[in-house]
Amino acid sequence: MIPPAELRKLLEQVALSKDVAALYTICTGAMEWTGARNAMVADFSSEAGHMTLRAGMGKDWSPAFLGEQITIGDEGEGITAYVAAMGISYKSDDVREETRYKRFIEGTRSELASPIRDADARIRGVLNVESDKIAAFNEEHKEALELLAVIAGLALDREDARKREEALLQIVNALDQAQSEDRLLKQVAQVTQDVLGVSAYSIFLWDESAQAFVLKDVVGSSELPKAARYMPGE
Repeated sequence: MIPPAELRKLLEQVALSKDVAALYTICTGAMEWTGARNAMVADFSSEAGHMTLRAGMGKDWSPAFLGEQITIGDEGEGITAYVAAMGISYKSDDVREETRYKRFIEGTRSELASPIRDADARIRGVLNVESDKIAAFNEEHKEALELLAVIAGLALDREDARKREEALLQIVNALDQAQSEDRLLKQVAQVTQDVLGVSAYSIFLWDESAQAFVLKDVVGSSELPKAARYMPGE
């Protein structure tokens, strides 16, 4: 188990770290408390439909791995994708015997992965550790990794909250500065894509004559009709 003093230290470091720096702190703790050779965090985006490697540490880790995409549910996408799809931790004593293993780092022999969940218990990503030794991980390592996955979920939730706050601030500024409805929609679109990272959305504005919220703009795939509208409270 994780020594209480070390856990407290890690929590303090995560609390003081911002965004991705907190994920690197968690990866470092995962390596220390499981004896792993490498540790990684993959962040899941429901908008993009895949996971992306956001952080990693270890003897074989390379910054070039950042941005690697993992598709959940696709055959051959590896143990990390399986854990995200099933929502449970998974331990492999020898990945060479695993049909679902996807070779990523040469020399990896055993792997342990745990799902990261957000405050609403939805899958938010996966924290995994790897070793060049066979059967390197045990039940205590699994419990430690699952605890760190909870902390990673809190860190990602905090990052999302910061992005939403920044987006709202920029939208408020856009409301103050926009000289026309078209200009306002363009500024909101830019904030939505650049700050929130959303690839598909729709904007409804209040129409006084119709006494309803009327569709004004759509970006990305949408099945909404052009005349879509919502009544107050609907």
